[in-house]
Amino acid sequence: MTLHQLNGFNAIDFLKEYWQKKPVVLKNAITPFVDPIDENDLAALAQEDSMDSRIISREQGQWSMAQGPFAEFEPYCKGQWTLLVQGVEHLIQDTQPLLNLFDFIPNWRIDDLMVSYSVEGAGVGPHIDQYDVFIIQGKGKRRWQVGLPGDYKTLYPHPKLSQIDNFEPIIDEILEPGDIIYIPPGYPHNGVALTECLNYSIGFRAPDQRQLFENIADFMLDSGFVGQRYQDPNIELRDNPAQINITEINTVRGLLKQWIDSPSFDDFFARIASFNQVDPEQQLSPEEQYSNEEIHELLEDGVNLIRVGGVKPTFVQNLPNEDKESFTFFIEKNVFTVPNHITQEVNALLRHSVYEAENQEEKGLDPEFIQLITTLVNLGYWYID
Repeated sequence: MTLHQLNGFNAIDFLKEYWQKKPVVLKNAITPFVDPIDENDLAALAQEDSMDSRIISREQGQWSMAQGPFAEFEPYCKGQWTLLVQGVEHLIQDTQPLLNLFDFIPNWRIDDLMVSYSVEGAGVGPHIDQYDVFIIQGKGKRRWQVGLPGDYKTLYPHPKLSQIDNFEPIIDEILEPGDIIYIPPGYPHNGVALTECLNYSIGFRAPDQRQLFENIADFMLDSGFVGQRYQDPNIELRDNPAQINITEINTVRGLLKQWIDSPSFDDFFARIASFNQVDPEQQLSPEEQYSNEEIHELLEDGVNLIRVGGVKPTFVQNLPNEDKESFTFFIEKNVFTVPNHITQEVNALLRHSVYEAENQEEKGLDPEFIQLITTLVNLGYWYID
């Protein structure tokens, strides 16, 4: 696993000047850049039933798109074509360091890592995304053009392919290995491969109101939630029984707001934000189960604990002067509660994708921390390096 870092990058300045404000190209951001995957690895992933993959091609001016999994590629890889695979970090652990580059953005905002391979001249056409994205240039070169938000006509050259008409670029750059482009939501962009190339797109999700309400409904059904019922002991007479009084609407609004303003909503949101939407039976199946004693011995030997790609732990920030007897965090909607005295160690575990046990040796190994590690490893959220 190759560890990368961003050259000359200041996260505070970036968040203040660019994040969700304007696009930017970061030249020589990663030097030297080593591709953690090649087109053959990507093709192998595209054959998996569990992976979201597609091939977008243009031949003689005609666009087409085929959805994976692919038993064969020859029928689809014609003309200028691109193979795209979503969620690569779930199966290729060596890609996790690319996501770690952007850990100044909270875990819950990360969607996934999409990797694409393009032949010369290929792309997916000019389009607009409604999410933030960092695109890292791997091998090869790609020309990127980015325009300003505006009212663009939507085109469908293929029923499953949404594009827009032409735009005036404010960025027109050729990216080489290790260069990065950041594109905020709503900015039109188009990337065309100048040579065969690999690109790594780290996308960030932002739920809309519909998605939030869907998650709330699912949560209440799954948890058997029983809330406060509407009451109207001071109901008023009205001329027309079809009329709903504003006071009644405000009472219903208050019922909803009461739950949203409660700690239950905090835990609900942290829970759903930890979900990575990947089949746990595929990703989280350790080869063996460990005992507390075995984990203790391994930690004493200074092994590293590696967080499985795609696992995104979350917890709710404590308010000032808030005194809690325990610390709660979430993984894959599952709840983990530990005593306060191991909070510092747990925070270190959640903070980094690689936990170096040797850094904890001088502090001693708390039995309850060992129990937590055993649980997380046996569930498949971390593994022993």
